[in-house]
Amino acid sequence: MTPAILTSLGVVLALGGIFAAFLTLVPSPENAAAKAPNRFQVRLQAMRAGFSFRTQILLVAGILAGLLFWSATGWMIFIAAIPLAMLGLRAIFSDQGEKSQTDKLSAIETWTRSLSGLIVTGTPLERALTSSLSNAQPEIYPEVSRLVARLEARWPTMDALQAFADDLNDPTGDLVVMNLMLATKERGQGLVNALNDLAQTVFEEVKVRRQVTSDRAKPRWNARVVTGLTIGLLLAVPLMSSFSEPYKSPIGQLIFAGWLGIIALLLLAMKRIVAPPAIPRMLTNTGRRS
Repeated sequence: MTPAILTSLGVVLALGGIFAAFLTLVPSPENAAAKAPNRFQVRLQAMRAGFSFRTQILLVAGILAGLLFWSATGWMIFIAAIPLAMLGLRAIFSDQGEKSQTDKLSAIETWTRSLSGLIVTGTPLERALTSSLSNAQPEIYPEVSRLVARLEARWPTMDALQAFADDLNDPTGDLVVMNLMLATKERGQGLVNALNDLAQTVFEEVKVRRQVTSDRAKPRWNARVVTGLTIGLLLAVPLMSSFSEPYKSPIGQLIFAGWLGIIALLLLAMKRIVAPPAIPRMLTNTGRRS
């Protein structure tokens, strides 16, 4: 191995060690419950939550690839460009967020139907909410379990439902909770019909969303292919001696970084255009019990 490659590997190991040490500053969830974190630790926890194990692997692999490319071509810009591209392209072209939202809606629909089935048998609302935990799917199980815990801790039903809506943080979840709040004031069998109608509406929305996601699969794949070809061309630029000569200087590297930034902005604009508009929540926090 050449000295440049050995130097690159050493830098990667050093950066990985610094990154690992940085993450260890964040207290584990077990210790966080024993001692309240300060503001700096809260920010570190939020940053750590965004760095999943897969993201950390991509980051380290990107830094390694950037250093190897720099050692082979002398273009220092790729030390930062390659890892940023690996993380950014995953965020831009991934449809995991849409699928997660659709799965969450499907879980809300299933839970609403099960809750309606419990209420139709004459079970009181609070007891039906507690019993519905066994029918909650993994996508909303933590939120429903916290709702049950609050009810068992003798929270007022209205406060517990408001907290449940805040935990779900979903406009459709607000519709369900609003019906449940009305039921706490006006007890009766009308809640069953309302929940069944709402569950059917959510079912239709889930069906439409899955169809839209399926229709977007081919255009998203075409965009990935075009972007991959563009990235391949950019990586080939340093190998074109006559064409890349002006970009080897520090000013040329800055200009090349500007071209990369323009491409990144275009991809972000494309993602923003095709992203569904955010639906505002209807049931906001109005000073509930903490």
